[in-house]
Amino acid sequence: MEKFKKILNFIKNNYLYLLFVIPFIFVSFGNNIPNSDIWFVLTLGKYVFSNGVPSVDPFTIHEGLEYIMQQWGSASIMWKIYDIFGDSGILMMVYVVCFLLLIFLYKLCRENNKNKTISIVLTTLAVSIIGTHFVVMRPHIFSYLLFIIEILLLEKYVKSGNWKYLIGLPILSLISVNLHLSMWYFLFVFLLPFIANAIYIKNITIDKIKLLPLLVTMVLMFVVGFILAGLDFRYGWIKLPSWLPYVFAILFILGYILFGFVLKQNTYLSRTIKVEESQTVVD
Repeated sequence: MEKFKKILNFIKNNYLYLLFVIPFIFVSFGNNIPNSDIWFVLTLGKYVFSNGVPSVDPFTIHEGLEYIMQQWGSASIMWKIYDIFGDSGILMMVYVVCFLLLIFLYKLCRENNKNKTISIVLTTLAVSIIGTHFVVMRPHIFSYLLFIIEILLLEKYVKSGNWKYLIGLPILSLISVNLHLSMWYFLFVFLLPFIANAIYIKNITIDKIKLLPLLVTMVLMFVVGFILAGLDFRYGWIKLPSWLPYVFAILFILGYILFGFVLKQNTYLSRTIKVEESQTVVD
């Protein structure tokens, strides 16, 4: 009887999470017919695994046309998933990214709004709205996820003042510039409001946070994501063994899934110890 009461209590406290099923319905509609771009992306990924990252466009009629494959990382991941699991594998990848978008966006909402109901509803609406047209089989779905993680880390820095939250931003920059270069610049766009907020203006500034860590982080993001990646592309410093992309493609997906489950199980996960309203303390 006691166990049954615990189950009922769990359902009572968590039934609203069932709303998170709704965005998957919209994502299913959006991916009912594969996006036409996916075939080009898969071709790029296949070429990378066979010949490496090209510096000359291999698919144009113009001989010797210099070329930067700005989505080589995403294309490689998608091709390897497609090569192993077929069409269903690519679709499952989209569902996994959708799940992670829900988890991280929900964490972001809770960072600014402690009301669980409001956070669940807002997260469901946001992902449902973009689900049909934007959470599709294209490289930008990875960029959306990285943007949300970036804002979440910045919000945690604002709330705690702990600069260690900013360590993840140069890493996100390096990941973004390799997964989808054309969206990399938005990492800096989302950083700008936080930098502006750190510049103290009487009666205008909302949060008193230190400006220097944000500026140092922005410089590191640029150096790691632009200068080092560009020099490596030009001079070919890093020569990866053929098996290594397979390993990292698998670790990349498993790591995000594991982190998502950790956040789902522990809604109070944080680098610092703190006590919040309605928090359950376990001896």
